Amino acid sequence: MDARDKEQTMLDKCIGVAIGQIISAADQVDASIFRLAASALRTYQPKCADALWRASEAYFAAHPGRPLPPAQLILHGHISTLPRLRSMLVRQLGDRERG
Repeated sequence: MDARDKEQTMLDKCIGVAIGQIISAADQVDASIFRLAASALRTYQPKCADALWRASEAYFAAHPGRPLPPAQLILHGHISTLPRLRSMLVRQLGDRERG
């Protein structure tokens, strides 16, 4: 799986949570990404952001640990940049709404 495939898989998970198809994170990385995505989407898609935040909170309430910092998510290749994450989510969520 190349970097774009990994990115799309992560975006699909975020979108699944945002639209209610997925209700929780599978692991600390997913929960951390959901939290970051929620922060990135807050202004653009508040309901989707709330769903992402709740999924992250549910994971961390059930599993000890803290969210991974954004720099670590970028360093380990889980996301490329925060602006790209926001842009891709806004675009793909908008595409779903339109079509």
